[in-house]
Amino acid sequence: MPEHVTILGGGFVAIEFATIASAVGAKVDVITRGNRILKQFPAEYVAAVQADLKKAGVRFIPDMNVEKAEKNDDGSLTLFGPKEFQLTTDYVLDATGRIPNHDQLNLEAVGVKANSRGIEVNEYLQTNVENIYAAGDAVDKTIPKLTPTAAFESRYLAAKFMGTNEGPIAYPAISEIVFTSPRIAQVGVSLDEAKAKPDQYEVVEASYDGDWYRQVENEQGAKLSLIFERKSQKLVGAAEMANAAEETINTIVPYVQMALTKEELNDFVYVFPSIAYTLQRRLPLV
Repeated sequence: MPEHVTILGGGFVAIEFATIASAVGAKVDVITRGNRILKQFPAEYVAAVQADLKKAGVRFIPDMNVEKAEKNDDGSLTLFGPKEFQLTTDYVLDATGRIPNHDQLNLEAVGVKANSRGIEVNEYLQTNVENIYAAGDAVDKTIPKLTPTAAFESRYLAAKFMGTNEGPIAYPAISEIVFTSPRIAQVGVSLDEAKAKPDQYEVVEASYDGDWYRQVENEQGAKLSLIFERKSQKLVGAAEMANAAEETINTIVPYVQMALTKEELNDFVYVFPSIAYTLQRRLPLV
């Protein structure tokens, strides 16, 4: 590991690698063009993770656009930006985003339309050329570009080609996670949106501080938020910040997909002890 690592960007890859590099002892700088990292995750959870990273020594440099990089005689790199910004570092990770490489497919030869965000498809994942379809990260879409999403799209196309599903693709509740320390995972309606619309959503929150099952690993600061539609009392989203956030959210995904109510969420008997049991025990929903 280089002694000094500088990361450009504030998304999944940038913050996960900042967590890893810092944990193994590197000096880490994170440079972002905006003033917020992990924009797709709950602001309050992100703030807590960022505070932990700062405590570990990670330095955040917001509102900075790196314009040039030069390699020095000793192998180090110097970055340059506006207002005479300069930073010399041992290694630079560019995590500012992914660019589709569909330009290498010679799509023009068959007339398939694409743009800077990916290949254009309709609700059947069909391109403008009738017998050509596209799936995965190569597609221009608002759905999160994740490995499980690409797999879901591939299964949909397989069913369509075999004639067992003639309808448009119907995306289920899609969960996502950032592997920081602690981790942040979410599914459904976002926590930020829910808190911005209190007349439409009810947020039920729980802290795991003092929970004996979480104290096995001396975990502190873990939190969970469940989001219910006020009128129907159906579960429409969830977010958690914890060391095992993916396990909790994986438990909740089918509940969101089935739109279970508060009362229905109590109609389960889980293995004891387990994260799922702790989830139910910490939230007196009715």
